[in-house]
Amino acid sequence: RVADLVETVSRLGTGALRWRIRSHPIGMLSLDPLEFVKQLVEFQIADDRSIFNMVVIVMDVDLLLEFFVTRFCVHGLNYIQEKLRYTTLMPNRIGLFGGTFDPPHLGHLILASEAQSQLELNRLLWILTPEPPHKQEQFITAIDHRLAMVKLAIADNPAFELSRIELDRPGPHYTLDTIKLIAEQNPDADIVPIIGGDSLRDLPTWHEPQKLVYACHWIGVMRRPSDETNLEALERELPGISSKIHYVDAPLLEIASREIRSRIAKGHSVRYYLPATVYEYINDHHLYDQLKTSPY
Repeated sequence: RVADLVETVSRLGTGALRWRIRSHPIGMLSLDPLEFVKQLVEFQIADDRSIFNMVVIVMDVDLLLEFFVTRFCVHGLNYIQEKLRYTTLMPNRIGLFGGTFDPPHLGHLILASEAQSQLELNRLLWILTPEPPHKQEQFITAIDHRLAMVKLAIADNPAFELSRIELDRPGPHYTLDTIKLIAEQNPDADIVPIIGGDSLRDLPTWHEPQKLVYACHWIGVMRRPSDETNLEALERELPGISSKIHYVDAPLLEIASREIRSRIAKGHSVRYYLPATVYEYINDHHLYDQLKTSPY
């Protein structure tokens, strides 16, 4: 009965399910649950293929199975489970990994790989920052060189992508705005910015931090032994943030881009600090050779 259908979907919550109906007459549609009920009624709920030939993203698969079995019972539980077995139930989750990457080194790649694996990210966007406000007094390599180096560093990992989202728009570049833009470009994706423990501690000082907490699905935090964050105090300042934080555990590597620049300027070896392609690019273009040692 339609009344039972509405009651069940309402119990699941309007925001709990997102539907994409593959066999819909006018193509792929994204529907909230109550709109889905309306569509089922209008397009013959008795037709099992209009019900089951769909891609479903759900919060509770068992509840979904109960929903179909008790309300439709078209071919029984085995049929539904067989259909769901070939259905993408994992969410589309996109991580944001930002930095100047001057140069990108093995530490970046290890952290990015651990974040992609532990947070179950479908894609990890390397977001190249043009000229961060907190590094205005520091020499930063030309953007073309940094773009080329990041492309070389991530070339062999299909989950890694270079994003120009902060290069192709004027500043200032706030993390909140970047999250919103990527969410607009990927309306079905969960957005997960990845930050360090020091950034988590300073998050209340960022641009519109409460809106940032609401805008992202999770916040991936690179855990380091030296990072100390009072989560209770942070929760008081930014309500809801505790449930968004997901820590990423990675090997502690004392490799920093500034150290690599300094070693090159002094004529020291950095061969095993960098991907081979990035190392060759730096040598071919004589990057950092004449760079004076900087305190940054």
